[in-house]
Amino acid sequence: MWANAYLRRKFCAGFHTMSRCEGINSHLKKFLSSRHTILELVQNLELLVREYQNNELVAQFSSIYGVPVMTTRLDPIEQFAASVYTKVIFMQVKKEIESISIVNFVSKRRVSTTMVYTIEEYGFPGQNVVALYDPKRGRLVCRCGFWEKEGFPCRHMFFVMKHEHIKRIPESLILRRWRKDVKTVNEYTEKTGLEDERGFLLRHGALHAASQWMLFVGSKNDDLYKKCMSGIRQICYDLEARSGNDTMDRSSNAAGAVRDPTVVRTKRAPSTRGHKGKKRKCTRCRKIGHTKRRCTEPQKISNKNSIEHCE
Repeated sequence: MWANAYLRRKFCAGFHTMSRCEGINSHLKKFLSSRHTILELVQNLELLVREYQNNELVAQFSSIYGVPVMTTRLDPIEQFAASVYTKVIFMQVKKEIESISIVNFVSKRRVSTTMVYTIEEYGFPGQNVVALYDPKRGRLVCRCGFWEKEGFPCRHMFFVMKHEHIKRIPESLILRRWRKDVKTVNEYTEKTGLEDERGFLLRHGALHAASQWMLFVGSKNDDLYKKCMSGIRQICYDLEARSGNDTMDRSSNAAGAVRDPTVVRTKRAPSTRGHKGKKRKCTRCRKIGHTKRRCTEPQKISNKNSIEHCE
């Protein structure tokens, strides 16, 4: 509790104590072991990095093409926040928007071009919070220190936005690291000549989400259906022609590339699985179908052994 006084205006990007590091360490234990060699250590670390990249890819795809449900009555502000912030940050911003109901208005006065709001929270009478809003410069500041620490507006700022009928969050209050358009689709694909599976899945999902509205509009009547179908056929024809040229270019460029080594037979006895050969005979009775250990015939005693036994 006393640490909050020293971390009041310190931006930590959502990190609290050592929880993030402890979570990473516990996740590392699933991939690493003290019995691993150096090669296995490097390979498992690469698998761990790929899993983190895949989780980031899934979260980014959900943020860009997912449509959250609007639950507050401040639809313009909530819709703008959903279009700007990532899915995880939007859920936190949404909680602050919903918390406007516990903010009470105390007073309002004008100082030059700045509007000074004095507000308080329900259950804490007398503990006033001051928020400043300059409509000419579009600047909004709250002295609670929430924005400086968390990186997104607090409930007091949203209360001032509602009181001033502001429908968009000021750009000065939106950090670039919390925006969903910070990374593009091309930044998630590997810069290689060959098509990778992750890039294919991401582009496929993006095209599928973008074509949903076209399918809805094109199926309303017969004329729109014919126009949509002819356009799809023309696009498919052009894409197939271009895809064929790209495939030929890649095959010609890859002719002199270094390929995997040829697989050779190892120096060991060939496997007899799946091959029909001679069946093994019992060394005691010379019959087929069992071995010496499972033979039921009585063992014959040689003459030499019988003579030694008599002596």
